[in-house]
Amino acid sequence: MRLYDKLNPNGRNNRKNDLIVPRFITLMAKCVEHKIPDVFIARTHFTDLYVLLLSLDITNIKMQLKQKSKRAQADRNVNVRDISQADAVKFLKGGGNG
Repeated sequence: MRLYDKLNPNGRNNRKNDLIVPRFITLMAKCVEHKIPDVFIARTHFTDLYVLLLSLDITNIKMQLKQKSKRAQADRNVNVRDISQADAVKFLKGGGNG
């Protein structure tokens, strides 16, 4: 949650008075947030469901970090391109036009 607070500092005020809730309720809230079907929840082991939700949250955080990085680069007028390994080798050997 601290990482979410760093990514979204405006949301911190809304969470000031959060109660500590059992892990199961937090897990169910995350299932609703990620729109996981009830049938899948019922047939999945608790630990497996927990790992799935953690991986979804990690993916969301990575995407938010990339978006934040892109916004910062745009603010500084920096253009960064993703290139393949072959293009990088070609550029480093002096054959890149890009």
